Amino acid sequence: KKTIASKLFGYSVALLISIAYINMGCAIDLDVIKEGIKRPIGPSIGFVCQFLIMPLISFCLGYAFYDNAPMRLGLFVTGASPGGGASNIWTVMFGVNLNLSVTMTAVSTFAAFFMMPLWLFTLGRVIFSDGDIVIPYYKIVTYAFCLVVPLSIGIAIARYLPKVAKFLVKILKPMALFLILF
Repeated sequence: KKTIASKLFGYSVALLISIAYINMGCAIDLDVIKEGIKRPIGPSIGFVCQFLIMPLISFCLGYAFYDNAPMRLGLFVTGASPGGGASNIWTVMFGVNLNLSVTMTAVSTFAAFFMMPLWLFTLGRVIFSDGDIVIPYYKIVTYAFCLVVPLSIGIAIARYLPKVAKFLVKILKPMALFLILF
């Protein structure tokens, strides 16, 4: 059971991450994202690495290093899971392409609806022959929602309140550092 303090901590972290995504929404350029979708070289490379190479490597490493099925399955599920939003925070910290990072996070999150079940019911069955694997659709939907809504709010702020957006972009890097340390 979760204590009140741990729930409060979890909600605080979620709120801070949502605020960071609103700030990121203020910083992204929709024209650059549209161009990236028209010529999806970066997102395609990310998709191939995230959903083809990583699951295969994690499957092989599971058999190389673990002799029990639960550890193999845990490593395999981790390798087949979508990339997280923490990469966007690191992107801000290092001043690299936030538009590409956010696009790849969104592609990865939405692709997980299809790719995780595909991997779990193909190679995952090799690890656990009973096939009684629960796909965390609710968590995937929640993560996608928590990514899209704050980014959309930030994009709206950038469009309709440019002075506020400029301020939010200025505090994005310190906020990212705080989240990493927090």
